[in-house]
Amino acid sequence: MKKIYFYTFFQFALFHGPIIILFYQHHALTLSNIYLLQTLHYFAKLAFEIPAGVFADSYKKKYSLFLGALLVSASYTGIFFSQTFILFALFEIIAGIGRSLISGADSALIYETLKRKNNLSLYHHVESINFTILNTAFILYAVASGYIARINLSLPYLFSAIFIGAAAILALTIDEPKEKHKPEDFAKISSTRLTDGWRAIKQSKALSFLTAFGAIFLFLRELNFYTEQPLLSKVGIEIQFFGFLPAIGAAIWAGTSYFSPKIIVHIGEKRSFLLVLILFLLPSLWLASSTERISDLVLYVIYYFSYGLGEPLIRINSNSSIKDSSVRTTVLSIQSTLGLLPYCLFASFFGYLLDTRPLNMGFFVFSAISLALLVYTIYWLLTNQQESFENSATLELSDPSEKPKTA
Repeated sequence: MKKIYFYTFFQFALFHGPIIILFYQHHALTLSNIYLLQTLHYFAKLAFEIPAGVFADSYKKKYSLFLGALLVSASYTGIFFSQTFILFALFEIIAGIGRSLISGADSALIYETLKRKNNLSLYHHVESINFTILNTAFILYAVASGYIARINLSLPYLFSAIFIGAAAILALTIDEPKEKHKPEDFAKISSTRLTDGWRAIKQSKALSFLTAFGAIFLFLRELNFYTEQPLLSKVGIEIQFFGFLPAIGAAIWAGTSYFSPKIIVHIGEKRSFLLVLILFLLPSLWLASSTERISDLVLYVIYYFSYGLGEPLIRINSNSSIKDSSVRTTVLSIQSTLGLLPYCLFASFFGYLLDTRPLNMGFFVFSAISLALLVYTIYWLLTNQQESFENSATLELSDPSEKPKTA
């Protein structure tokens, strides 16, 4: 698992994340333009998400991780040298394709590795550690981001490219059993596995719910990410400190992710979904009326508690609800694709909204959507009280502090 952990640490080297809005605004782009760029990024990710999942299931998952990191590294290098919207769009598309190859393959590789070693009871604990490493890495990158950007606003992209390039090299060293598929069989495998993946989701009420819930939650999280920097600018935070709010948030995200198995065991899986939404709704309601004081940033960090519990909750329960391991990455990719679709359709409109209306309006939109999702979730839980997210008899929501077999 150590190699996967190191891969996670390096592939999430988003030095540019905390200053991405400022970077593009420096190149004379409006928020509408910036959201359009991110829409192109996610359209590319959406288009390649399912084929990438099928590729990872059909061949080695580590090759998917390698190629994905390589493309992302190349795209960030390109953005570093670019000056025009057209080039930015091209490299955002390449980055989206790269991210599609990484998405789901890492989690599926963890699950299959533990299953092969008969340590599947460790899965929740290992997944929570992986989430913690991801967010701990982001803390370090975020703190450094503002200081690097103060030297040159493009420089964080170069740092991101170098670190993610290192992740690509690390991916090739991960141990994984060889899959015995001939290249000419790929089209047949793709069609079969895609069909099987859709069938797995349709036949499981739990997977169907998790797919719908995860899609809307991902939509809210991605939209909200791009309100953070306008909020920092509005309250008067200087650029060298732009990374501190996401760093603090990532620390909360990491800690919540690490303890998520205990939280889920303590309050129950179904109540955990409600808690995720309540933690998102509360700051949205507050910020819909106030976005001008530094104290408002304290409310903003509550979002990270929601992310820290929500992401592992969705991923863990999705993995444990997939009976057929041969379509695991494909199912996760379908879920991710459906999560990206609403962002691709509506992100540009949201950017236009922020360009033409006060920032508070964006948080009002978050309040309305998260409240609707909360109502839907309560309704689903009440009408499916006998439905279990656990379809694997070998996988239990165990306390990670227990002493299971060593992975």
